[in-house]
Amino acid sequence: MVTLYHKNLPTQRLVPKALMGYSKFMNKLCIFLLLFCFDLATHPRIAQVVAPYKRSVTILHIGTAQQMVVPRPGDVHILLSTDGPVQLSGVTVLAPPQLTIADLSKLAQCEHIDIVIVYDSSFIQAPPAQKVGVIMQLGQQVLLFADKTLERVVRKSSMRFISEATEKYPALYEYSSYKTMLTYARFTQRYPSQSSYLIQSTFTDKYLIKGESQTKWIHGINMVTFVMLHGVYPTTKQIKQQLRSLATRYPEHTDLVLGNMILQGTTLIPIDGTDGKRASSPRKCIQAALRAFNRPRSNPSEWLEWYTRAVYKDHK
Repeated sequence: MVTLYHKNLPTQRLVPKALMGYSKFMNKLCIFLLLFCFDLATHPRIAQVVAPYKRSVTILHIGTAQQMVVPRPGDVHILLSTDGPVQLSGVTVLAPPQLTIADLSKLAQCEHIDIVIVYDSSFIQAPPAQKVGVIMQLGQQVLLFADKTLERVVRKSSMRFISEATEKYPALYEYSSYKTMLTYARFTQRYPSQSSYLIQSTFTDKYLIKGESQTKWIHGINMVTFVMLHGVYPTTKQIKQQLRSLATRYPEHTDLVLGNMILQGTTLIPIDGTDGKRASSPRKCIQAALRAFNRPRSNPSEWLEWYTRAVYKDHK
């Protein structure tokens, strides 16, 4: 069931109450119809940008849950919420109390996002010119709804004008770039990676190339990014439930740490399980993560430092 929660509002259901209690099949059908309805209501250019892709894409939405539009089912969606913690079924939700240029710059260098849709940039803490510059780096295709204060700067940038402001939407601008590599393996790295992380991305396929190894791209974001940007959904309870199952499902994984987990919507997917660099115990890695998620995450950097020490301590 698709349900939207807001910390300051009563629960709002995005499907009629009459549908409550139906079978799982009916719930899935309701989700599909809901996404289809969103498609009819969205800005035409959003659907046009998504349409050429014959594969799943990762879409980063910056704005409120109410502003967010879902062009088609089957893609991976991340909401960088500008109105505080919300829970939206199937969507990864990040809710930092504030967003700096440094945060966005690091995000752009450690995650490879196919499409970025910026509905509201007002909570990004930066002068307009810096704000526009870092937004342009966030993904391969960026759609920016620019308010009047931002539009004067955008017009001087290399972003392409798409449409004038309407009653429903601010003026829309677009920027495309072909990002072929990741500078950092994860958000907390202080220095660029010595190893190259190359991305081969087309409308039909997407691969990660590390040295001579080529693997199918796993859409979503790294769990370290989720923690550093104050991820609120999936909930801590849901994450812990998934963590408990990973050690038994992946007993041969050699480095089952958070930095080797991708959050795809609300599902955890391990990566780099046989790279041979480490020989960690999956069970001990998960135990350290579970203890860490029993702690408050108000200071993400300190939380990750505690978690890292716990992992190394358990393997002594």
